Amino acid sequence: MQRRFITICIIVSVVLPSLTYASASKFNLVGEYPSLSSYSFFYADTTEQLSKLSFLFGSMFSYGYEPLKVYRSNIRVQDGMNHLFVEHFYTGLGITSWWQLGLDLPVAWFYQYGNVDTLRSDIKTNAAISDLQISNKITFLNKKDKIVGLGINACFNLPTGKSADFLGDTYPVGAIKAIADKDISKHFGITLNIGSEFRQQVDSNNISFGNRFLLGGGVDIKPVDNFSVLIEGDVKTPFNDFFKTSNSTPAILVAGLGWRPKKAPLNVKVGGLWGISSGSGAPEWGSMLGVNYIYRKKDRKVKTSDVTKPIVKKFVVHFDFDRTVIVDNEAGKLGDIVEILINQDFKRIEINGHADIVGDKVYNHNLSKKRANKVWECIMKRSPEYLSNIKPTIKSFGETQFTGQGNKYDRRVEIIILQ
Repeated sequence: MQRRFITICIIVSVVLPSLTYASASKFNLVGEYPSLSSYSFFYADTTEQLSKLSFLFGSMFSYGYEPLKVYRSNIRVQDGMNHLFVEHFYTGLGITSWWQLGLDLPVAWFYQYGNVDTLRSDIKTNAAISDLQISNKITFLNKKDKIVGLGINACFNLPTGKSADFLGDTYPVGAIKAIADKDISKHFGITLNIGSEFRQQVDSNNISFGNRFLLGGGVDIKPVDNFSVLIEGDVKTPFNDFFKTSNSTPAILVAGLGWRPKKAPLNVKVGGLWGISSGSGAPEWGSMLGVNYIYRKKDRKVKTSDVTKPIVKKFVVHFDFDRTVIVDNEAGKLGDIVEILINQDFKRIEINGHADIVGDKVYNHNLSKKRANKVWECIMKRSPEYLSNIKPTIKSFGETQFTGQGNKYDRRVEIIILQ
């Protein structure tokens, strides 16, 4: 219920301020904002979330050649923007295990453009900010636990940029994207983004658009651990001119490489992009270089003199009869376990599987073992880069240790963290 209420509030806060019927002749050429997922694509969103109270800091340089071209009577008369060199400064904060807040402030360090009204060219300038983006990403289904991950990303752009130089919009712009992603295997993952952009009408020479349909996605290929080959695509088209006019439908193709060191919470990406239909926000070609760092809050180390006995945290995950699948209302406990294992110091972790007394003893023993292994497998999938070195003690007790509360409570896995 809490997740639904927050989702509705975010959607309303993004859409309502963006609903304006005013028209403008200028628009923001910084059309692509980096994805704030910790280890993922350049621009495509995934359902991956930062853990609670974790921070992400990052910067990405991008260069675009001819992101704006001016045509009159179908004849090209001027390069509206010849060169655009932008650096994004962004940060993300994990509010909960399913809600992430992000901020992105782009700075155009250099841009060369022509006046699209007077056709005066070779105007050069530098160091100007673009529109500030505020993003809220909410995950409904975690791809590590389910067949597919599902979520939304609601973004709101404040008109802080210089609209006269095509570095900002005149009015606020909102966008909502639905996210679906899946890890096909440990070496291959995909994501799909579909949504809408809510904005003022833009009429600038050969370019005309208002509210737009958004479509994007990507493929993440991991030939080896900590190394990715990234392929992405993105297109925006007006609802009232659906894929009919290329001048108003910017589309790009992105390819690059991602690398993250094994012993540092860093992610480095380098790549290039090509304009499939360029000149209205999508450059003919461009390049990107980005790096981000994840800070996870660490608790103070506990000294032996501070306590007289160890601190034990215990979680219990229950199962349906004769099943090893973790049901929805139990999967949320795994996020709390992951946060403790990542953010706090501990001595060891024990995972004990149990079964009820129905059925054969040998069968129940094997069933409890499968349940314990399933729990650790799901925990590992949530953050393999930080948990791969942890070696838990996994035991199966079958039906030998019952709770006395009935079979429903005997079908369980106990996770014990000794701090």
